[in-house]
Amino acid sequence: GFGEVRVTGPAATGLDLARWHGLKDAVRCLDFALAEGLAEPADLRSALAAAARVHGIIHMRDAAALSTPWSGSPRESDLKVELWRAGLPAPLQQVSLYDHRGNFVARLDFFWPEIGFGVEYDGRGKFSGGYGIPAGIAAQDDLLRQHRIVNLGVLPFRVNNDNYLDGTAVPRIVSMYRRVAERGVPLDPALWRGGGPAWSAR
Repeated sequence: GFGEVRVTGPAATGLDLARWHGLKDAVRCLDFALAEGLAEPADLRSALAAAARVHGIIHMRDAAALSTPWSGSPRESDLKVELWRAGLPAPLQQVSLYDHRGNFVARLDFFWPEIGFGVEYDGRGKFSGGYGIPAGIAAQDDLLRQHRIVNLGVLPFRVNNDNYLDGTAVPRIVSMYRRVAERGVPLDPALWRGGGPAWSAR
């Protein structure tokens, strides 16, 4: 009854969010679209080319540069934007760590292998039975996992809902990154695999 209705695809819609609502909303949307196969990097490039002269194109380009299929949650997407805004070099996302025998140890949300520094975001339900694991067992398993990560020579920083929302997490990450970078000790390449850059140059 209304005739033809034109709509934008996931890539263009996500990029439009960057100029209408904010960078974090855009990156959340685009990360999800890329992870679920609803959009491809080529779609982002095409949408950017089509919007070359629109108001807010700079914000759209930032969103495209920050969008990856690696974020495991909306909050990880938010944290990625904050790390980028803080001026840190791009970490790798979703890197798997292995011990010297080749046994899987952990997967880090963000990792700088050149200095052996990682960042993890702990969701609200991790220690409250949110994944079907009793809180006490989850805490014990996490402590053992933390020991195994540290024993590889990796320094992890833990972000949770509280220190993210009160604004203390990112400045502390930046400070710790700078201190760890002074050592300049990379992690043995045999001890980690996978992952992809958290953002690219726009």
